[in-house]
Amino acid sequence: KAVVSGEWADMYPLRPELAESCYALYRATGDDLYLKMGTEMVESLNSMARTEAGFAAISSVRHRKKDDHMASFFLAETLKYLYLLFDEDNFINVHGSSFIFTTEGHLVPLSVRFSSV
Repeated sequence: KAVVSGEWADMYPLRPELAESCYALYRATGDDLYLKMGTEMVESLNSMARTEAGFAAISSVRHRKKDDHMASFFLAETLKYLYLLFDEDNFINVHGSSFIFTTEGHLVPLSVRFSSV
């Protein structure tokens, strides 16, 4: 018997929350477990959601059925967090204490002053 039920329980619309959590937890702890999880996410996305023109939402993870669309948040958030997870030298990671991400994945400086950082 399924632990979770409902029409949404079998789908994956390429949401960013898991990638975002792995990124935030890796930055906070430095635990390589989150890099391994990120690697599994990238491999799964490439094997399950990749299409000729990009990526597609999954309408059924059990039946490996793809939808015919990709929401913009996939590029703006999901892939951004996965990219940042693996790019230690990225400006965001180097100066991470000077910025935060909004819930939509936008970067916001913590200082109201403009600086050279």
